[in-house]
Amino acid sequence: NRKLFLKSRAIGLELYVVYSEIAKLGGSVMLFNLTPHEINVADADGNIVLSLPKCANPVRLVPEYEIVGNEDRIPVVKSVFPVASVKDVVEKIDDVLRVTGATRVVVSTVVAQAVADHFSTGVVVSPDTFFNVVRDEKNQVKAVRRFQCF
Repeated sequence: NRKLFLKSRAIGLELYVVYSEIAKLGGSVMLFNLTPHEINVADADGNIVLSLPKCANPVRLVPEYEIVGNEDRIPVVKSVFPVASVKDVVEKIDDVLRVTGATRVVVSTVVAQAVADHFSTGVVVSPDTFFNVVRDEKNQVKAVRRFQCF
């Protein structure tokens, strides 16, 4: 892996650029981790094949909740993201893609779901922490084996 650290005043983010060969993602890709967590990717045997450092200034979205029902005094809510907040995140991701030439941006599942309609499938991905992960002795996620998009 070849790592390059970039600082961009234009978008106000410090980014790690990682060039790597990942066959499951279609060959040579440039991944940007815009989450506050280090992301490890493992192969089928559980070996770590890629580590993406955490982002110093991650993109985040905080949902608001709309009550859509009530089941025996238990509220049922729907996550709603303020349009202005989504627009800001979309602009930051657009800037990252434009300024750096990235092919994929890694974000949280919440962010990936909220911006899915704004990007081509697979451009914005999140770690799939549910299916077939590698866990440590404390049963915490040590590595993912795939990314997901919405």
